[in-house]
Amino acid sequence: MSKYLRDPLHGEIRVPEEFLPIVDNPRFQRLRRVRQLGVSSLIYPGATHTRFLHSIGTFHISRSIHKPLMSLYALVHDVGHPPFSHVVESAIQKAGRKFDHEKNLFSHARSLLAGTVFSTKDLRRAVEQGEWVHGDLGVDRLDYIPRDSYFTGVKIGYFDWKRLLRLTRVRRGKTIISPKAVDIAEHFFVARFILGSSVYMHKTNLIAEAMVSKAISILLEEHPVREVVNTDDDGLAAMLVGNERAARFWSMVQERKLFKMVGRFDDEGRAREAYELLEGKLGWDSVIEGERGRWHRDVNIWLDTGENLLDSSPLINSLVDADRKKQYYFVAVEPRRKRMAERILRRLKA
Repeated sequence: MSKYLRDPLHGEIRVPEEFLPIVDNPRFQRLRRVRQLGVSSLIYPGATHTRFLHSIGTFHISRSIHKPLMSLYALVHDVGHPPFSHVVESAIQKAGRKFDHEKNLFSHARSLLAGTVFSTKDLRRAVEQGEWVHGDLGVDRLDYIPRDSYFTGVKIGYFDWKRLLRLTRVRRGKTIISPKAVDIAEHFFVARFILGSSVYMHKTNLIAEAMVSKAISILLEEHPVREVVNTDDDGLAAMLVGNERAARFWSMVQERKLFKMVGRFDDEGRAREAYELLEGKLGWDSVIEGERGRWHRDVNIWLDTGENLLDSSPLINSLVDADRKKQYYFVAVEPRRKRMAERILRRLKA
């Protein structure tokens, strides 16, 4: 027997019986306690929605494709993600440790799929052919763009995803759309660009994430990666509070006493030089570094006429170019050190 869930974005969502054991699995239920946007609620108080809700929404959209294995992948695609959105993955990489959320998903696959009609082999096949889920117009993005728009209040993310999917197909790893879908794709890219600038790459959000990343790097000195990535937001917060050095960064984030940006650079090498100079003068605990990365990279979308979407849409081309120009690297310091840091950096620039 199917079950129905009420979603503020899509309305009533039907979950067929064969997928219910996955939804009821403790590993999937953990996603109720993992926020989709990490610390973004510091800027947008409504952004407290979870990866559980996003996974259900992604599954709902995927059912329009009528490919059961793609719906399986759509449902579980976030199961391997650590808490605090992508901040933990970034911190692990900076610490020189290895983690891959896809591999983490498969480490739980057998227990996750127990009691279902699906096997680990089915899931692996779905992931290998997963352009429908994680492609440039994949169902993952078709859910999180309007969902993040809804919960942040940045009202830009509404586009006709049903028509877009109807006019889309995937062939040999390429997303191919009809020329009739170009205007919807443009709407999608405009929404993604604005959310990227206003939410994901918001200056305050970047600073808060860099502070959390620094706190997690301290945790990784004492805890194995698997322990950090397989807990939920509450569990990781408890670990941070339990470590005196990490707790300092975490409490500042919780109280919104954030570090202040004192240097912004186009060149990564210059940013690193500034960070090392400030670290030497002020101490490791007083300085953070980060990046406003690119949100749009190569666009793997093609028209069924054979053209790449970038060649047929000046609008999307301009958005990708504008996003590239927004990239920068930064250093920030605790508020009481801001003036001193600015004086130090003035000497560097001179």
